[in-house]
Amino acid sequence: SRRLRLLGYVKSARITTSILNFAYDASSATQRALDALLNETNILKGALVVLYPSYCRKTDDGYVTKVRGWVNSPGGMTKKNRLLIGFARQLVKLNATNVPLKADETTAELYENELKETEDDDLTARPVRSADSSSSTLTSTSLNLSTNSDLLLNQRIAAFIARSVTNLELNIHIGSESPMHPDEVVHTTVVTDLNGHFSTQITTIYKPSLTHVHVASDETIFSMDEPLLVGTSGVSVISDIDDTIKLTGVTGEKRQLFTNVFATEVAAWTIPGVSDWYNAMHDRDVQFHYVSNSPWQLYPGLQEFFKASPFPLGSIHLKQYSGNLINSFMEPLVERKRASLKAILSDFSRRSFICVGDSGEYDFDAYCELAKNYPGQVAAIYIRCVPGTFSDFDDKEVLRDLRRSIQNWKT
Repeated sequence: SRRLRLLGYVKSARITTSILNFAYDASSATQRALDALLNETNILKGALVVLYPSYCRKTDDGYVTKVRGWVNSPGGMTKKNRLLIGFARQLVKLNATNVPLKADETTAELYENELKETEDDDLTARPVRSADSSSSTLTSTSLNLSTNSDLLLNQRIAAFIARSVTNLELNIHIGSESPMHPDEVVHTTVVTDLNGHFSTQITTIYKPSLTHVHVASDETIFSMDEPLLVGTSGVSVISDIDDTIKLTGVTGEKRQLFTNVFATEVAAWTIPGVSDWYNAMHDRDVQFHYVSNSPWQLYPGLQEFFKASPFPLGSIHLKQYSGNLINSFMEPLVERKRASLKAILSDFSRRSFICVGDSGEYDFDAYCELAKNYPGQVAAIYIRCVPGTFSDFDDKEVLRDLRRSIQNWKT
């Protein structure tokens, strides 16, 4: 207000244009600073720091802990989000009733038609957080939905409409397993990227016991996790997720795939025997790394699945969401998966790896390339045979030919 009064005096006194511009710029700068502060305050309302499961490795210099995560806040019911939710509901509805899309109905038209219906329904629900602030599960209020499938859809799509908090400063502390003075605890500062994600490596001379991350400007917004300590030698399993340890249907009809992911109970994802196999290996000190092409927004659902099955704890490596909900499940992003695979084998050059995947995507190719580039580290490759993924011929005949080829190679 003082600057505005000064601006008025300058105008009335007819002082030079340069001074007038200086006063105006000063007032604008103050307003921009206030706007930025107000914007940060608004976007941090209900904000959540999500820590992704990672690992800690022993080195000659001490321990290196990888810290990765995402900061987001509840997304508002914008036109785009209403359209997305409406289109998702339409996909699930069409799949449930087995109604085929019209030949002349494009995806864009379906989007627009569902958006109009969504607006007519006057959907006013807003995403909310679960009562347990330590959980990374995102929930939302009911969008006038009644069936259990619709409620599941509403919960699982919440992360896709959440707002990523970008350019936010975070403080990270690595706790010690043994007692030590607080001043000796190693800490660092990171800033979230354009997608609200953050990633760093922190070296400590002591054995880590806890990773604590909080917003620099608000310590009440935080998350904690125990780092997974992986030894320098031993055996690890690198496992795919979709159609390897959980039924997803990536290679099947896309509406069914969408329904499986967003509107199906986690109990229906179970592939019999896989969790028993993994837990038997874990009982023999085998470590696990789960690498998938699923977007990070599906992590809350995976958390629920891992607890219900249950599967051994391990680091989880997913992909960055492209911004297109449908395309994110259709595009073969094997290159992004290869980057995670190479990073794991590079970090643990003295460990042996068992690679487990399925025939529905490019797991076999990726694992063979891994064995070629890291000789002596890949001990075995297991591929789950997904029906209908080998060729247009009978799968059993193809499998017999494959076994004959393997036998000839061994001979």
